[in-house]
Amino acid sequence: MTTNTLRSGRITVMFAFLMVALSVFLGLTLNLSQLLQTRTHLQVCADAAAFSGAVQQARGLNRIARMNNQAADVLETLRLALHCYVFPNYDAGNRTATQVEWTYKTYNYINLARQMAVNVSAMDEALQTAKVVTERNDPAAVLTTYPTSHHRVGRLTYATGLSLRLGFFFKQTIPFIGEVILYNPGRPVPVKILRKESSSDTIYFCNQVKRPFYAWLFQWGTGESQGVSNLRTYATAKPCGGTLWEGKRAEPQYEAKLVQTGSVNPRPEIPDIWGFEW
Repeated sequence: MTTNTLRSGRITVMFAFLMVALSVFLGLTLNLSQLLQTRTHLQVCADAAAFSGAVQQARGLNRIARMNNQAADVLETLRLALHCYVFPNYDAGNRTATQVEWTYKTYNYINLARQMAVNVSAMDEALQTAKVVTERNDPAAVLTTYPTSHHRVGRLTYATGLSLRLGFFFKQTIPFIGEVILYNPGRPVPVKILRKESSSDTIYFCNQVKRPFYAWLFQWGTGESQGVSNLRTYATAKPCGGTLWEGKRAEPQYEAKLVQTGSVNPRPEIPDIWGFEW
């Protein structure tokens, strides 16, 4: 056996080992690329689902804010209408003002019930919209939501926005003077509105998007029907920019905004898993 033949054999063995190592590194590189690409796609899915859910929340909050303003406007209109008429006597004016007061209170409570219904339906629409968006972006992905509450947009409660007096003008005959027009300021009538239980409460829509990840080159003993691992991505969005009631008016200017999940206070009750950014 010549020296050239020995060298040729050694080179062949080294080349075989290098080819195996190169194949392994190539496979790992391709798998890592696929992993990053899939995770980026899932993050986009999570962002889209969270944003779409927060949009529905914002629409619900804007409707509630407008209904709060409507309740205040109705009472203000009734108060001005009473001021436009002079009643023949005090009893007639007081009787009319009392009827107007009870009519308004009935309307006000019906309006509050409608607002609570909007609160519930907005959350249902947010959950359904996020689910549809996720299915359209990635049919294999599984969506898990962590909203403030699974049956309402946020913790809302009844409160008194403002109070207006239903005053009225009436005629009265005074001895030695004759008939004069007097004004009775009337009783204060509260405007009941819906607002957050606490001004520090943060309304948000947080979700997790998960799907199996398949490594096409290395299965590591995993069955064909199962992924090598489950990729998880998280996203949080919140409605902001408006108020349900501030001072004497509401500001129906809520819009959705994506935020870092860890900045939400209080934090969503979700597991701290790889891929989740606090």
